Amino acid sequence: MILQPHPCARPLALLALITLPVLIGCDGGEMAATPEPERTPQSDSTVGASAIEASLDAAEQYFASADLPRARAILLRLIDRAPNEPRARELFAQTLLAEASEKREQGRQRASRQLMQEAYEHYRHATELRPADAGLHQSAGEVAQAAELFEMALQHFERADEINPGETKHGFFAAQVLLLQGKADRAETRLNRVLELSPDEPLVYASLANLYVERGEYEAALDWIREARRIDPRELSFRVIEAGIHRRSGDPRTAAELLMPLPAAERSRPMVADELGRSLEEIDEVEAAGEVWTLVFSANEHHEEAWRWAVHAGRARLAEGRRERARQWLREAQRRRPDHDRVLEFEAEFSRDNGDPGSAAKNDSSS
Repeated sequence: MILQPHPCARPLALLALITLPVLIGCDGGEMAATPEPERTPQSDSTVGASAIEASLDAAEQYFASADLPRARAILLRLIDRAPNEPRARELFAQTLLAEASEKREQGRQRASRQLMQEAYEHYRHATELRPADAGLHQSAGEVAQAAELFEMALQHFERADEINPGETKHGFFAAQVLLLQGKADRAETRLNRVLELSPDEPLVYASLANLYVERGEYEAALDWIREARRIDPRELSFRVIEAGIHRRSGDPRTAAELLMPLPAAERSRPMVADELGRSLEEIDEVEAAGEVWTLVFSANEHHEEAWRWAVHAGRARLAEGRRERARQWLREAQRRRPDHDRVLEFEAEFSRDNGDPGSAAKNDSSS
């Protein structure tokens, strides 16, 4: 069986390149053959079953219409009156995840992570109420991973795999967490097992490629990623991974040649721009690199990494001798991360280039 993303999934960056889903707005659904004891909603409830259903229906309608405040208000009251209702916990967590997504799009990364951590706590509570639900453990693990609670994520994925060992996604997600934790051997064991169950799943080959890159085994890594691209030639992240392997193995020109033909909409995506910009810098194509950094910044101004792209773009323009444009980029970087070491280094570099020991951002004029 080919591993498929959940139908209600949103993408999450994995290892900077591979995307994985985080569940929002979907129920778990895989049950063990021999269910474990579950706590009933009525055991500590001050409301009846019909009232619980009515509250859940209303909250779901508000959630579906993106009226998150009203959905949360209903669910908070329901959780207070029926603390052992797992569906209320799960739906409330989904409202928090929706809000976390909004915060992330606004560039408020810390607030987004805090909301994801809060959402995970409700998922964790739901898994305690439905301990034999593999789908719910899978969802809880994905939320924990998004919240960077890797050990908790691994526990949920492994529990889901115990409940439903024939489903490949549990082992696959566990392998991703193990890779993030630097436990490559355990991750490889997991991935090989998934590959036995699902030999045509390209994400497994891409994961193995990343694993072998970290070991410095570039030829083997290229073999793995080329197999992934053979299975799914249209997946952009696989092309980016292959480019990264070429660059890290000492061939940045081939990396750039793989990515430069892409349309501007794809070159403006952070995962593509980061790889392409670095490759162009390494072959001294300064002007082209500057265009890449300008493109990704313009398309993603609220991204948490926008300050870094501004630094890259500014340095490229400074190297070209376009000092006033470099000054504008420095200001963009200073506005976002004024105290970051790399921004301060760029400021010092800009000042040295002008022979001005003072602030690099003073006496500016637009170009």
